[in-house]
Amino acid sequence: MAFTRLVADYSELLHALRDRAVEMQISRCEIDEISGLASGYAGKLLSLSPAKIFGPISMGPTLEVLGLRVVLVEDTGLTKATESRRTPVDQSNQRFGNRSNSKPSLLPPPDQVVTPPAQTKSVLTIVRPKTGVTKYG
Repeated sequence: MAFTRLVADYSELLHALRDRAVEMQISRCEIDEISGLASGYAGKLLSLSPAKIFGPISMGPTLEVLGLRVVLVEDTGLTKATESRRTPVDQSNQRFGNRSNSKPSLLPPPDQVVTPPAQTKSVLTIVRPKTGVTKYG
């Protein structure tokens, strides 16, 4: 049977990831090596008192090594509780897709092809040291 776990918060996620590593019989060092994370990083992430937290760089590779994907599932009871406590948004105050404050692009329009200037031949000048007595000998 496939590994499945319902998690509601970060600590439950960590517990599930630790359990998965045990199930796969994979060490923290192996997770680091296979995922490309720094040596010792998985230990800091999956410790009982973590010194690091998962972020956009570490989450994906760790999940991949453990053969896992994240699936978000709506809890209809929680949704109803939130809807009963919220104040509905006023649609006239929403600014999604607003372009009035956008700055002009520094890039040329897509229909204009920019060609680089013709390359000029470099000139190499050799500078020879002065001959004679120097401070060093």
